[in-house]
Amino acid sequence: MYKSKNLIIVLVLLISNLNLVAQDINTVMKKVNDAYIENDYHITMDYTLYSNSNSNIKKDELKGEVIKSGDNYYTKMKETEMVYTNAFMLKISHSEKIILYSELKTPIQNLIQQSNPFVKFPEQFEDNTIEDKGAYYVCTFNKSKDIKGPYDKIIMNISKTDYSILKQVYFFKNSVEKKFNKEAKDTEKERLEVVQKVFRKEVEQSKKLFNLDKYLTKVEGNTYSASEYIKNYQILTQ
Repeated sequence: MYKSKNLIIVLVLLISNLNLVAQDINTVMKKVNDAYIENDYHITMDYTLYSNSNSNIKKDELKGEVIKSGDNYYTKMKETEMVYTNAFMLKISHSEKIILYSELKTPIQNLIQQSNPFVKFPEQFEDNTIEDKGAYYVCTFNKSKDIKGPYDKIIMNISKTDYSILKQVYFFKNSVEKKFNKEAKDTEKERLEVVQKVFRKEVEQSKKLFNLDKYLTKVEGNTYSASEYIKNYQILTQ
């Protein structure tokens, strides 16, 4: 009887600890979500795609940039820039010399919060763990509940100071390259690593990125002329 009572106590403590871990990871991810929604910032990142889950063979790599100022967002990756405000959205392809312009009728924050995946990770995976590494947390999301989801596993290193994401590692369920090229070799269930290089909250110098005049001038009706920045680019409107 005494041993059974001890066993029950151990099981209760174990269950309590599991709930505490789950609560901790939810709390941390909520703070990550809030940090990226509520604050202004300028982030630069390195993206590296590896041939499989543990290989050091690089399939592709590029640099990315994200700037948030109030409700305005700017992203740049390779030859593509995107600008989002509550009034308009721009996509600029420098390689194709095309700019896509569309007016927005839905507040941009609504769109960002709907698409922001961070806070949803704990409920999308079966096996979630969090480790305290001193200056940062390591949150691991394993065994996706979504059969159609692209990832088997996600690992995130999160700063304790500002809850910015220092590093993200995504393990694909299937080969990304083989999806587009079935003959592709030396690649199998690739791994994508995103490493934060700079995270700063000073964006004053970047606010001009969100002025439509930097890119387009409305002529009449639904007609626009391009600025010097994108001179001779084809303008498409939605």
